[in-house]
Amino acid sequence: MMRGSIQMIKRKIALVKVYFNMHSAIKSREESQKVIRRQSQSYPPLGLCYIDSYLNSKGITNVEIIDCVERKYTSIMCSEYIVKNGFDIVGISLNSFLLKEAGILIREIKRRKKKIIIVLGGVHVTYHPQIVKILKADYGIRGDGENSFYEFLVNFNHNIEGLVYIENDKVKYNKSAIAEDLNKLAFPSIIPHEYKFPICNKRTYTMISSRGCPHDCIFCGLPHKREYRSRTAENIFSEMEYLQKNGFEYIDFKDDCFAINRKQAMILCDLIINSDLRIEWGMETRADLIDYDLLKSFKKAGCNNLKFGVESGVERIRNVIINKSISDKVIFDVVNGVKS
Repeated sequence: MMRGSIQMIKRKIALVKVYFNMHSAIKSREESQKVIRRQSQSYPPLGLCYIDSYLNSKGITNVEIIDCVERKYTSIMCSEYIVKNGFDIVGISLNSFLLKEAGILIREIKRRKKKIIIVLGGVHVTYHPQIVKILKADYGIRGDGENSFYEFLVNFNHNIEGLVYIENDKVKYNKSAIAEDLNKLAFPSIIPHEYKFPICNKRTYTMISSRGCPHDCIFCGLPHKREYRSRTAENIFSEMEYLQKNGFEYIDFKDDCFAINRKQAMILCDLIINSDLRIEWGMETRADLIDYDLLKSFKKAGCNNLKFGVESGVERIRNVIINKSISDKVIFDVVNGVKS
């Protein structure tokens, strides 16, 4: 049973990004060499960074983000660190690739200290809440986890938005949590690791300017499909300034589709162009959102890396099967150079 809210707030909280590579997804590292393979690229766990900063903004500061990739922790090493350092609550960010390693981590934590409370979050939990029981965790949170995890700590009840729990040996869950106003969220915490971006040798961090997407591609794994929400250009620009002041030289935007709001994208570019901001950046978007004037503004504002999701070279597959709804002509026009 969950204890009182005051006791929960005082507990030490670990937010864990599980180690992953394709080898460990196929064969558990505990059954092979216990070696962390070198990463050609790595990014901060932005979701956990948002939760950490949100908790901090609410006065909960006894939180530590454990990035197993950058710390070179196997799941067993991570479990040892968690128990040795007296953590009481562990939040694990989970996608489908991490299931095997997350299972090992949970098992090893519980083997060493049964009373640790383990909460799963991330896209896999959103779509498959039963994974909480399968992996033998205690709870899960579906959707945007900032406020729901905070409520979990300070005002626990079974009505918390997004909560996944087990009752009478059955998995029960509430509707997925959603953060309506992204501008009210504190900027995500900065983890002092040197993250790697293959095409850039500059000091890099990631950002996200929106959540959701109005399109309906069949492969989409977003927690809130079609629920598009965007930060203001001013709010995005402020975080870019914040990252530059902290020594970062390049920002990789991780939006599923940047520049859906063209007007906002142009305002952001104008803010950058008319400021002392000298940080470079890149992003991913759809080919049908790009035009010549927008490209010019992007370049002038420091964007030097633009990625398009093509998905298939066969238009029928791309549009009828995948629901991408972009013609070959649009893709060719953008790749060959958008004309004014």
